Amino acid sequence: MSTPKLLNFKENLSHHTRLAKAMCGVIAHQTKEEKASANEQTRQKMAQILVEVAAQQRAARLDDARF
Repeated sequence: MSTPKLLNFKENLSHHTRLAKAMCGVIAHQTKEEKASANEQTRQKMAQILVEVAAQQRAARLDDARF
């Protein structure tokens, strides 16, 4: 006599979603130049985000120092 298995809502987290599978397909069919371009765009985007975060942190430190 076995008890029925309760469904775990996190059970499918290890599986790719449709969007993730589509992205994997796009990435797999990119040329070297397209991959290099995408990597450079990602690098520039991350660099910009880091600059913005650093500026916010600097402003917060200055604001804290005033009080």
